[in-house]
Amino acid sequence: VPKVWDQAGNFETVLDTVTFTYDEYAASPERPDSLTGSPTNDYHFFNTFSAITGTAQDNTGGKLDNIYILVRLFSAGTTSYWNGNNWVGTEPSWPTVTPQDGTFDTATESWTFTTSGDFWTGNQNKDFAVSTMARDKALNYEVTLTSNSFVYDVIKPTATITYPQNNYWLSAASRIEGTCLDDSPGRMADVEVRIRRSTDNA
Repeated sequence: VPKVWDQAGNFETVLDTVTFTYDEYAASPERPDSLTGSPTNDYHFFNTFSAITGTAQDNTGGKLDNIYILVRLFSAGTTSYWNGNNWVGTEPSWPTVTPQDGTFDTATESWTFTTSGDFWTGNQNKDFAVSTMARDKALNYEVTLTSNSFVYDVIKPTATITYPQNNYWLSAASRIEGTCLDDSPGRMADVEVRIRRSTDNA
């Protein structure tokens, strides 16, 4: 609040008032900071989802201003980037997410980013990665960025029995052996075995 006098002794009676908040970047815990909650890191799925979601946080007393997002697509040694409308070959200006309550106006926010349109078209059985970066009202930016990877996998895995062989006669068998396969970038999760007695289906 400034107050001014002149040399004749006149002084200001209606004072000009400005309020401001001092909010600086904090390294540990990092503020501002953002996290992707869904999809989780190393998530494999066969049904597409309509949005990427997460949270962000600033210092107590601060306010978040925006969250930027970068989604990458990896295919045959090539990286593509989602610019908010389509996939491009060079890294674009990072698109922004949408606050779930409609406005970035607090220190803690939840956000969403729509994955509709051409986001999934033709991208079955490929790797993705998503990174986010928070900015607060004081124009502090998140520095230490994290990335969640996910895989859109629609190819079914296969399993083959290698021992015992079909129609073999055995006097004793202590094991069942086989192999399983899932095409990259898919990855095997588990193998289940069912044994049925053919005489009575028990």
